[in-house]
Amino acid sequence: CRLAVMEGTHDVPVRLGRRDWLKGCAAGAVCLGGCASFVRRETGTYSVVLLGDTHYDAHPASTYHSHYDNDRKAEWLWRVQRAEFMRNGDMWAERCPRLLKASASCLPFDTRFVLQLGDLVQGDCDDQPTHKRMLDDAMQLMKRAYAGRLPFVAVEGNHDIRGDGAREAYHEWSNATMGRELNQSVASTTFSFRQGPDAWVVVDFNCPNPELINRLVDETQGARHLFLVTHGPLLFCDTGSFRWSLLGAAKYDEARRALIAKLMRRRAIILAGHTHLTFEDQFSPTCRQYLVAGGFLFHGREVLFL
Repeated sequence: CRLAVMEGTHDVPVRLGRRDWLKGCAAGAVCLGGCASFVRRETGTYSVVLLGDTHYDAHPASTYHSHYDNDRKAEWLWRVQRAEFMRNGDMWAERCPRLLKASASCLPFDTRFVLQLGDLVQGDCDDQPTHKRMLDDAMQLMKRAYAGRLPFVAVEGNHDIRGDGAREAYHEWSNATMGRELNQSVASTTFSFRQGPDAWVVVDFNCPNPELINRLVDETQGARHLFLVTHGPLLFCDTGSFRWSLLGAAKYDEARRALIAKLMRRRAIILAGHTHLTFEDQFSPTCRQYLVAGGFLFHGREVLFL
């Protein structure tokens, strides 16, 4: 699954419609990532692997959940989470590694990095060392699928900080690991980096800092393309709860509107996960949001937005 980034603008008038894209999705195999290609008439491309919600886990459940404290959880929650452990363990026992291998088999030579859009792991370890081990195991498994040669960039998802002490464990892991992968200093789960002439701003949607987000976006002036990466979409996609959108709480309403206006002026591209759906939202002629599911993988087939 890849994102091809090319020179040019976002206002090329002909593009693939949502219905045609979803037809392409239906032809994909279940699990892991979406494939989108932003294509322009000019040359100068590079590619990025996109992985949606991966929810890494393993059998037996005691591998990462031996400290799971069900005595302090409501009975319904205990049942739901135990079922998730089983589901994700089954998924990662065979299907997900096979699909990663299929994805790696069709990568172009110009691929620059792997971008995972949050919920890298299931979480629910209730133990910080175990939670960090789960994150490391997930990342290393995915890096090995791509021969270990590509930097791995992840944005924080809600599952990545789920469990006792998980938020602190993830933040320590992310700051150190993203710094190594990008060969730069990373001091927060909201950070930015450059790939060639393009700017990428990675945002922690669980605890958003509007001032930091705006500062990082402002610092990208002059970039060819601006990508904003968030686990929870900026546009509301789950009407059941504002918690699942970036800056969705009422106290952030003004900041959210201002950020959307700024991204529209910058012709930004927003990449998000969380919904387990794959679709495009174009909320202005110049700004688009793409949601990459944990539900589709395209075996050597590209979806083109022209």
